[in-house]
Amino acid sequence: MKKETIIAIVLGIGLGVIVAVVLVIQNRAAQIKRSKPITTALNSIPTPLVKNINVEVLEINNPQSGEIVSSKSVTIKGKVAQGSLVIIQSQIKTQIIKDSPEKLEIDFPLAMGENIIHITVYPKDQQINSKEKELKIYYLDEK
Repeated sequence: MKKETIIAIVLGIGLGVIVAVVLVIQNRAAQIKRSKPITTALNSIPTPLVKNINVEVLEINNPQSGEIVSSKSVTIKGKVAQGSLVIIQSQIKTQIIKDSPEKLEIDFPLAMGENIIHITVYPKDQQINSKEKELKIYYLDEK
């Protein structure tokens, strides 16, 4: 082949590659301009959720922790947030109360010796934190 033919082939291929690159770049730029954004801007301002941390959801009046009793059961009395889920657990029984009334009064069985009773209240209002309380009640059969 002649020298001029080789130069013409090389220049043709080089210019073809340059034109192809320019077309690809312009095509991508045009597609980006035509594309719609994935998210739309919201005109509303989000309102922050305020937690009611100071709301009292669990108050146990009777029995007091550390109390010694001589009966096989104890009556747990107190106040909880109305409509709450109340879970009372000990080593011998678990009791669950759904949609509890505001005043709580439950007979709960005891085992001989130390009874650790966990009381957990989950309020119906999810903005209010759950509350836990632990009672240690001693059942001693004194005769």
